[in-house]
Amino acid sequence: MDPPSHRGPADAGEPTLTARMSALWEAARFKDAAAIYDTESSEKPTPEAMILRARAYLKSGEAPAAIGLLERTRPGRASFSVRRSKVLAMAHALIGNYAVADELFDEAARAASRLLDAELMSDVAYSRAHRHLFERRVDRARPLLPQVHAVAKPFCRIRALHLESAILNQEGRHHEQAHVLLDLLACVDPNRTDYMEIRAWATQTLAGLARELYLPEALPEIERQLGGVDWSPDLNDQRFQALKGLGWACALRGDHFNAFRLLRLCSRYATTNAWRSIAAADRAELARCMGEHLWSRQELAQAEGYAANVNWAALRDEARLGLLLLAQLFVPIDAAKAAYYQARFSEYEDIKAANFHLKNDPRLAALAQYSAAIVDLSSGHRKIALDMLKEALETFRAHAYAWRAGRCALRLFAETRDVTYLSIAGEQLRDYMGSWLGDELRALAGSADENVIPL
Repeated sequence: MDPPSHRGPADAGEPTLTARMSALWEAARFKDAAAIYDTESSEKPTPEAMILRARAYLKSGEAPAAIGLLERTRPGRASFSVRRSKVLAMAHALIGNYAVADELFDEAARAASRLLDAELMSDVAYSRAHRHLFERRVDRARPLLPQVHAVAKPFCRIRALHLESAILNQEGRHHEQAHVLLDLLACVDPNRTDYMEIRAWATQTLAGLARELYLPEALPEIERQLGGVDWSPDLNDQRFQALKGLGWACALRGDHFNAFRLLRLCSRYATTNAWRSIAAADRAELARCMGEHLWSRQELAQAEGYAANVNWAALRDEARLGLLLLAQLFVPIDAAKAAYYQARFSEYEDIKAANFHLKNDPRLAALAQYSAAIVDLSSGHRKIALDMLKEALETFRAHAYAWRAGRCALRLFAETRDVTYLSIAGEQLRDYMGSWLGDELRALAGSADENVIPL
C-alpha cells in the first residue's frame, strides 16, 4: 500500500496524463490508469506517471517490466528519487533479488533522511518491512514498525496498522491480528472511496480470519465494509475472498441460509475459472454438510466443469488448494477421482515462486495433510493417513484454528476410538456446536464406548 498521492503545490501544472492516472489510482482502478499510460505515453510522460505505471506492473505481477521502465527514468528531484528507488527495491524483492533490493532501500532511506522528510522515511520503512516479510524474516520487519508508526497523519496510521497486521500474521498471533484489523477498519468510512485498496485488503483478511477463528465481533464490521461504496473492479479478487470468508463464518455458526447466499454471491466476483471452481466446490461442501446430497452433487459437477479448464500449475498456492477440496469431495463418491485430484496437487506442490503468500507456511502443509489423509483413508493407507492427521491437528492447534483442529480430532477418534481425541474435539469445537461439526461431535460421542482404553 502506498500513500494516496504525492502531489503538492508544485504539481499544479502537471500534464493531464499524470493527473488522470493519479485520480484513477486513488480509486484503485489500477488497470485503467495503466491503460491511459500505455495509450498516451508518447506524450513524454512525467516521471510521476512512469512511477504509477511501474506500480501498476507490480500489481499485476510483472516486476521485470517495472524494473525495465524505472531503469529508463532519470532520478529527478530528491523526493522523486526516493520513491523511484523504493519502487525499484520492491520490484527486485518480488522476484527474490533481496540483495539488490536492500541496496536500493539503503539508498532511498539515506535520501529521505537527508531531506528530513518523516513521511518519506516512514514510507520507505513500510515497504522495506514488507520486503522482509516476503522472505519470512519477521525478526527484521518488526523493528521497522515504530518508524512507520512515527507519523501521525491518518493515512500513515492506517498503513502502520496494515504492516502490524502482516507481522502478527507471520508470528502466528491471529487473534491479535484480527483486532488490529478491526482498529484499521474503524478508521475507514465504507461510504467514501478514500483508502479503497486498504479497505478491500483489510476486509478480505479479516473475513479470512473470521472463517478460521471464532470472531463474532468481526462479522458486523465485515458486513459494514462490504455494504458501503462499491469496490473497484480491480478489487474483485478481494471481494470474492471477503464474501467467501464471511459465508463460511456464517456456516460455522449454523446460519446456512446466509452462508449459501454469500457463497453464491461471491461467484459474481470470481475472476478466473479456478476461483469459479472453488466457489462451486465450497457450495457443494456446504450442501453436503447440510445433508443435501443431490444439491451437493450438482454443485460438484459445476466445480469439476470449471476445473477442467484451469492450468493448475500456473496458479498461486491459495487457488491450487481447490484441487484438495475437489479430492475431499470425491472421496465418498468416486475414489479414483479423489486420488486423481490429490495427485494433481502433489504434482504441482513444489512449483512455487519465492513469494507465494503461503509458501513455507505450516497452515498450507496442514491443509494438504488433512486432505491427503482423507483420500488415503479411503484407499486403505491407514497408518500414513493417521500420522498426517495428527500432524495437521497439532499445526491447527498451534495457530488456534479451533474448528479445523476439532475436525481433525473427530476424524482421528472415528478411526482409532481413542477417547483422548474425542475430548480434544469437544474442547476445540465448543464455540461451533450450532454447526454441522457440533452434530458430528454429538453423534460420535453418543457412539463412544466408555470401556475403550486410549491408545
